[in-house]
Amino acid sequence: MDQIFSKLGLDNSEIKVYSSLLTYGRSKVNDLAKYAKIDRRSCYDVLNRLIGKNFVSSIEINKVKFFEGINPDLIISNFKDIVAELEAVLPKLHEIGNNNNGETKVTLLKGLDGLKMALNDIVNVGQDYVGMGAAIKFFELLPVQTIKIMKQIEAKGLKERGIFPRDILQKLKNQPRDLSAYEKVEAGEYRYLDNEYTFPTTFIQYGDKVLLFIWQSPYYVIMVENKDIAESYKNYFEFFWKYAKEQA
Repeated sequence: MDQIFSKLGLDNSEIKVYSSLLTYGRSKVNDLAKYAKIDRRSCYDVLNRLIGKNFVSSIEINKVKFFEGINPDLIISNFKDIVAELEAVLPKLHEIGNNNNGETKVTLLKGLDGLKMALNDIVNVGQDYVGMGAAIKFFELLPVQTIKIMKQIEAKGLKERGIFPRDILQKLKNQPRDLSAYEKVEAGEYRYLDNEYTFPTTFIQYGDKVLLFIWQSPYYVIMVENKDIAESYKNYFEFFWKYAKEQA
């Protein structure tokens, strides 16, 4: 649960205080500091930040100030409103972001959340794509998210072409949950290279973008946005596509 709060922008002290308010209900600052195991002065600072983030409200009863955690349902509703407002201005943001005079745009995404963002971007761009490399890593690190993305890709009717090591199907079968049924998307084409061929990196090319995956922890994705670079990776893929075999 702490990880979820962290994604919502709360630091460790804020998580402790908000969780304590949910657990114990309306509280005075002295009691709350004990519950959260932080000093009283720090507790005041944390409460003020949480009030600013709309996670906590305060009320004065008989000249004594009490604090109360905002109902999580209201917090979710507030974030939905923020997302709706962001979606409303997305076209303008895209227009600003695309006005880069042809310069190469490079974005570094870190960790499993970065991997998720990269996969979601493929769906959002909504164009056919090609990929080459260690696709098994997606299933090892993000099995649920990867299957979800594949279903979204199928729903959009996107075509995937992939070149994988020949042993990928066996590796999928050897996962804690047999994932071999999810090796392919419905409108996909796949070819395979012998295992002695090494892939310098896993990449996916779609639209004017290329994703380069670094599989060593904490895991990174380098997102490169440039038409010429994307085209060069597409040509690289097409070269190996001619020599790869259709059967694993």
